[in-house]
Amino acid sequence: MRSQRTQRGGAVDERRSAVPVGHLRPRARFRGAALGALSFLAAACSEPPRPNPATFYADNLRDIHAWDPHSGARGHFAYDAMVQADPTDSVPVLITLLNDLTPTAIHDSLHDPVPVANVAFHILLKTFALKPQAFEREGVWVMESDPSRNPIYQVKFKDDATRGRLAARFRELAKQRGWTPPE
Repeated sequence: MRSQRTQRGGAVDERRSAVPVGHLRPRARFRGAALGALSFLAAACSEPPRPNPATFYADNLRDIHAWDPHSGARGHFAYDAMVQADPTDSVPVLITLLNDLTPTAIHDSLHDPVPVANVAFHILLKTFALKPQAFEREGVWVMESDPSRNPIYQVKFKDDATRGRLAARFRELAKQRGWTPPE
């Protein structure tokens, strides 16, 4: 038996342990190893899955208020974030936005407000380094006679089914480049 004497608050506390002194070391080693293993496992599993940051910026695309014919909406935080994001994050979100008809703040006296879908289409064109003419078969056409000479107003969709065909084509292109999660 082992006895320990400690002093607590002026009184002596004597405790007796039923474990012989020779057996304390292996148990302490085991306890240390067990705590080390638990802390390793806890550290490996402590980080939750990372949310896709592109979903946050996608909601802010409707706040874009100007579109430059050459640089798009460069300078607006949501546009810059989507253009600079990893395509594996941004492309799937932008493809879903092709059906979003929410108006943006982009407008002038000649045209109706531009929907988020058109902004998403132009960001996808920039990400894939393609021209709008590459999507004529899907129903995209460029109105060359537009007086603004601004592509955000010049690029038109033939009908609502065009958006679905565009989404399917961009999904296919993204899959070829490895930018979409496996299904």
